[in-house]
Formats: sequence, structure tokens, C-alpha cells
Amino acid sequence: MSSSRRLSAFILATGILCLSALASAQEPSGATTEQPAETKSQGIVEEILAKSSSDTGYMDAEEVKATTDKMRFAEYRIQDLLSDVHPEKWKKMTDESRQSFAATVAALQTQMAALKVARTQLAERPGSMYAGFQTYVTIGTILPRLEGIATTISQADNSSFGAQFSEAGNRLFDLQQKLGPYLSFLLKNQDSIMLALQNNLATCQNDLGHAMRGQAERPKWMRNSAPVRAHRTTTKSSKKSPQQKEEPPKP
Repeated sequence: MSSSRRLSAFILATGILCLSALASAQEPSGATTEQPAETKSQGIVEEILAKSSSDTGYMDAEEVKATTDKMRFAEYRIQDLLSDVHPEKWKKMTDESRQSFAATVAALQTQMAALKVARTQLAERPGSMYAGFQTYVTIGTILPRLEGIATTISQADNSSFGAQFSEAGNRLFDLQQKLGPYLSFLLKNQDSIMLALQNNLATCQNDLGHAMRGQAERPKWMRNSAPVRAHRTTTKSSKKSPQQKEEPPKP
């Protein structure tokens, strides 16, 4: 569970306890509350979620899944293109440039593996801000390297083949841009829920303070008692009276 979700759950649980205590303080003995405390707090969340379905960037679980599937197809296309790259056959490239190109391809493969993990988590948990953020950021690290590979291929091998890498990068970029508003929606929605629950908790605490005023038991007077001291053992030499003086030695 993410930290924001844990905090939301904590605020919701605290609000429920506060509302329950407030209901107990306000209702006479034997009476029942008109609405359960849990229902009141949960109603705040449900109201926000119901209104958010029309906000900019909203996607349901099926739309998120469809977006991640398109990312998967884009990954397959890039991997298919990379399988046809053979820099050892490019006569226009120096050995140093060829090594640099190989390092770029290796870095791209690492980032592609990270994208696979992130978009799989997002498909399984469409409401996860962490998975969405990781997917968005990872695509951002892939695009410049993919464009660099496309430029190198166009210059050293075939411009038409290099253009295919650019096209695959453009598709991935479009998916990233679609994911961006959805991440903003998740952040805004979470922030709205947190703010509403915090305000509801603060109001409940104030009402509870007023309802409990004068109901608390008055402090009871307690008689002071002597402090308990540790038992001290004495020896014969220590039994001398403090007023007893030692006689000076005889000449």
C-alpha cells in the first residue's frame, strides 16, 4: 500500500472513530444514531469519486488497460526493429562510434525492460499513481535514446529504416501524452479526498470537544504518601552517632 493510501486510510479510520464518539456523546443512553459514522465518512469519498468521472483525464480501468496494451505493441515493434540492426556491417561508422552505438542500444534495452514492468503494474492496478508515474517517466527516458538510434541509422545505414524508429517513438510519445492527464487526474482526485477527510476530521474534533464539555469526570483528591526508599544495610563502624567525636590519640 502506498504512503498516500495509508494516510487516507488512517484519516478515514480516525474520522470514523471521532464520529462514533461524537454520536455517543450526543445521543442519550439506549438511543441509536441516525446514520452510522462509517457511512458518513465513506459518503464523502463516494461523492468525490462520483463527481470526478467527468473531470479532464479520467479513464476507467478498461481504458487504462487498452492504453497499456498499445504500449506493449509499441514495445514489440521497437524490439522487432532492433533485431534487424547490424552495425558491424556499416562501413561509414568508425569502431569508436560503433561502440558508442552499442552502448546506447544496451541502455535502451534496459529501459524497455523497466517499461514492461511499470506498464504491467499499471494494467493490474489502474488507480496506482506510482505505477502510472513510473510508466510515464520510463517512456521519457526511452524517447531520446530511440531518436538517437534513428538518427545514427539514417546516417550510417538507411534513412528509410531510421524513419521507422522515429515512427515507433512517435507512437510511444502519443501514449505518454495520453497518460499525463490521467496522472494529473489521479493526483487531483487523491488530494481532494485527503482535504475533504481532513476537514471532516477537524470539524468532528471540534464538535466532539463541545459535546464532551462538562461530561468528563472531575479529578479526585489523593492523599500524599511518603516516598518509598531503598533499604540500607549498616555495619558496626557505620553505627556511630553523628554527634560522637573521636578521641585524640593518647601520648
